[in-house]
Amino acid sequence: MLAQRHVDLLPTSGKMVSLDDEPQEESPARMPQRARTPLSDPDREMYVARLGGALCDALAGLHKRERLILACYYVDRLTLAEIGRILREHESTVSRQLDRTRRALREDVAERLRRGEPACDGRKAEAGLDEAQIEQAFEYALQDWPFDLSRTLARDQAAADPPG
Repeated sequence: MLAQRHVDLLPTSGKMVSLDDEPQEESPARMPQRARTPLSDPDREMYVARLGGALCDALAGLHKRERLILACYYVDRLTLAEIGRILREHESTVSRQLDRTRRALREDVAERLRRGEPACDGRKAEAGLDEAQIEQAFEYALQDWPFDLSRTLARDQAAADPPG
């Protein structure tokens, strides 16, 4: 009964506007189209390339076990339980290790970007990035970045294993 009374009072308590009564100039069909893509940043390619280089270096510095967990999870798309069975560890242990590895990778990559790169092998030196530039590089990577983790991990594995 109280609910019905509340519904009955709604029309008298305030102005009600029908969506059909919108003025034509404000209708979405007549509104100017916004650009669907953000304005292009002239430094975008540089940020993504630097992030890729820093990530490759950081991945190469991981322990073999950390690279294995990353490969199983991201490349082979195994569940944490499946990885745990392979490693003979509990799923929660694998989850904690994966989380720790991801955080360490992000911190390592950010630090490499902050430091920059000295001139080496004919390449010119690259100045370090500030915090806003580093965050922008990570944002660009999240959008549409063709980074091939499986190839990078395989290359790191081949470099770590002695020929024989």
